[in-house]
Amino acid sequence: MEDSTQEFDDKNLTFVLYEDQAPPRYFELKKIWVKLFVYVLPILTISALISLFFVGLYFKEIKMAAKRKEPAVINLLKKEKAELKLSMSNIEALNLDLEKRLAQGATGIKALESDQILFAPAPGQKDITHTRRLSIEKVKISQNASELRINYDLVNTSEPHEKVAGYIFALLKTQNQLHVWPKSALDGEKLNIAFNTGEIFATSRFRSGVISFNIPKSSKSYIIKFLIFSRSGDLMAKRLIKYPEPGR
Repeated sequence: MEDSTQEFDDKNLTFVLYEDQAPPRYFELKKIWVKLFVYVLPILTISALISLFFVGLYFKEIKMAAKRKEPAVINLLKKEKAELKLSMSNIEALNLDLEKRLAQGATGIKALESDQILFAPAPGQKDITHTRRLSIEKVKISQNASELRINYDLVNTSEPHEKVAGYIFALLKTQNQLHVWPKSALDGEKLNIAFNTGEIFATSRFRSGVISFNIPKSSKSYIIKFLIFSRSGDLMAKRLIKYPEPGR
């Protein structure tokens, strides 16, 4: 078999095929198709390969960025898991403590004095003021014709500073009257005040607060008493303040 190529015009390429004794056959191919195969297709192929390279590089960068973020996400999840376990442990400990108190019965606090008897004793209630986990500081009292206003800081004095939560009450004695704050703690249907009807608080360092009492116009001296109970009903802190201070 023998091949030969002959150019008949400028636009076409003519191929003549000789095969044994058979008459020769002619084939024509436009030059533009030859150029397409010789120039355009390689360029398209190279462009596609370059595009694939950059696409692969892009996805590789995304994968590497995701891997770099994994440790931070994992550490965050581990931290949240540890905090959740700690919270669950605290809740379980509180539940066990309450179960023990219920088993002991409502013994009340032996150290309660006079006005503290207003509070209904909780099961297994104890006086733990000696632990000094909280203190009432920076008390500032101001007065006008009808109101006594008390500003104070509740300071977490536990070591180390663990979060402390509970309920705050304030009692005000003036003349023959006794006022209780918060007012919502007084339930007309009950003779005693439940420890968990006070103002709710939770603090790791300190917490500022304001208390106000409506007072009779004829009042000249006051005795203020702070009482702070834990979430399980233990008496955590107390402070007695006379206003105005003696000698003033």
